[in-house]
Amino acid sequence: MAAALSIIGFTPSCESPTANFGDNRNRMILPYSFLHENGRWIVRETHFVNNPIVRDGLSGPPLHIHWQQNEFFQVEKGLLGLVRNGQRLAATKGSGTIEIPAGTRHRFWAHATSSEDLVFKVWAEPQDLDNSFDENFLRNFVGYQRDCRRANLKPSTFQLISHEL
Repeated sequence: MAAALSIIGFTPSCESPTANFGDNRNRMILPYSFLHENGRWIVRETHFVNNPIVRDGLSGPPLHIHWQQNEFFQVEKGLLGLVRNGQRLAATKGSGTIEIPAGTRHRFWAHATSSEDLVFKVWAEPQDLDNSFDENFLRNFVGYQRDCRRANLKPSTFQLISHEL
């Protein structure tokens, strides 16, 4: 597993590539890790079914658009809910790779009917865009998390939410 985001010019030297949000004892929000597979950077997310936010179908980002990149999802375990241009979908491991074309309104979450944790990979292509939304978002988000770890501070919920805007 790669420990970096060199797609955006950020390569942590000895930091863990996995970030956990919330209280680990309750497995509250969202562990994710950055992987480098088949020449591309991928995020693997886990949405824990015992989390009330996950059970209520509220674990993913709000409706959004990537103007310059296609986004891809590949479920490893559980049930992923998707909205793509107003159409609701449910994806499992057997669904293969799901593509959201650039310019498509979409959102994703752990489907509320799932009885198991959701684990999936997500990535965007092309990955070599200068100053793309994804690059800026990841640079700010990961940088904030790194700064909090270094200062031994708990991340601010407000700051985490504002990175989604």
